[in-house]
Amino acid sequence: MIESKTNWELVDQPTEKECASLKEQIGSSSLFAALCIQRNLKTKEEVVHFLHPDETWYHDPFTLGDMEKAVERIRSAIAAKEKITVYGDYDADGVTSTAILVETLKKMGADVEFFIPNRFQHGYGPNKEAFKEIIVSGTQLILTCDNGRSGHEALLFAKEENVDVIVTDHHELPETLPPAYAYVHPRLPGSAYAFSDLSGAGVAFKTAWALLGEKPIELVELAAIGTIADLVSLSDENRMIAKEGLERMKETERAGLKALYKACDIQPNTIDGDTIGFSIGPRLNAAGRLGEATPAVDLLLEEDAEKAKHLSEYLVQLNDERKRLVERITEEAMAKDRLSDNALIHILASPDWHEGVLGIVASRIVQETGKPAIVMNIDRETGLAKGSGRSIETINLFDAITQVKHLTMQFGGHHMAAGLTLPSENLSLFEEQLNEWLEAHHTEDQLKQATKIHLVQPPESFTLQAIEEMNLLAPFGTDNEKPVFLMKEVDLKSVRQIGSNSQHVKLTIEKNGCVMD
Repeated sequence: MIESKTNWELVDQPTEKECASLKEQIGSSSLFAALCIQRNLKTKEEVVHFLHPDETWYHDPFTLGDMEKAVERIRSAIAAKEKITVYGDYDADGVTSTAILVETLKKMGADVEFFIPNRFQHGYGPNKEAFKEIIVSGTQLILTCDNGRSGHEALLFAKEENVDVIVTDHHELPETLPPAYAYVHPRLPGSAYAFSDLSGAGVAFKTAWALLGEKPIELVELAAIGTIADLVSLSDENRMIAKEGLERMKETERAGLKALYKACDIQPNTIDGDTIGFSIGPRLNAAGRLGEATPAVDLLLEEDAEKAKHLSEYLVQLNDERKRLVERITEEAMAKDRLSDNALIHILASPDWHEGVLGIVASRIVQETGKPAIVMNIDRETGLAKGSGRSIETINLFDAITQVKHLTMQFGGHHMAAGLTLPSENLSLFEEQLNEWLEAHHTEDQLKQATKIHLVQPPESFTLQAIEEMNLLAPFGTDNEKPVFLMKEVDLKSVRQIGSNSQHVKLTIEKNGCVMD
């Protein structure tokens, strides 16, 4: 028998009485009623409110920490014709944040440029050398987006040069904040903002709203891309941003998005959260993974259809190259002589692996093995190993690495992901001590990936009505998971492999005379 790489966990099931009551109130299938109750939607009013979010879901942008102070400074800079630089980030959330702020400032008549750090040259967040370059070019105000809360050295340098920095960010705040003029952040201590889990693009969108004095409806599609791509909670205000943005994307007038749809063979009327997760997001990310992310921002801001066409084709080419790199490195990393069945976490390193895709490779290894993985590049000149880790829900990767941080030079991250650097001569000891700590502090079940099952249903439950109702719960993501169902004791009628590399399986099953693909 093949051993499962995951623990199957059935989440709490609603009672028949609860399902029957809600089903009668809303006139739905039992399956849909059960899914609503699992989302704590137990009355008709709660269901309708969730399915049809409206303007009341948006919070006042001026309740974001330091927003009023930031808006006054930006408006004064525009009035004084000061040069403003938007300092962004190289992932999909970062490039959409950058585009939102640049477009807004241009609309207001600002003298504005943008700068995206190169992950290989500057690393993540404010970089002192990059700030020097920006300030020498004449910038008098720097506006960060999707980064900034950890850039102590760069922000201190800017202050010494009498250049104000306004930080707009959404990541966890450090105990000590660097010296910024203002912090626009949903978790800023003392902030009255009603929702803490905005994406970087969400914070930029609310900043644009405050600057313009009204909701910039033409920017909600960019905010939706950043929100969905960054895997933040799709609850509260983020659900409204994602839902409204996806609808706007279907009818976009943005030349860059229209060109990207064509290059990726996306039919606008079919756009949903998966379109961003599997088509648009990876293309916007590809530029920053392999080099400069500037073309991704250029595409989102481009108004000329022909230029947008060339930019979109370039991003598609980069993404194809990224996919080839991921496939090669994953194949090498998964080789039998590299992976140990006894390892509780896989630590893999090579000087031949491209640093920009290691997080994706780590995710693939987690998916294949059901265990956390850290994948690293070894710099032949410096001897330093640098890379990314991905984890499973039952193991906090940040906490685990903290136990062996004396072997690293630097690291950062959270429960499910981390980035780190250490001398390559420490790799063996790092792996040994990390595995020892995991074994000592986790049960056998905790060391295996878990997969949630939301409902146990027979095939006949999946009527057209039930499937259409289920789609109303979208967009799916963090805190609004796509449902997973268990069907028991079914007869397997056919099995065939599909996909470009036969990586998927299509089944036909039957139970009680009901046949289902």
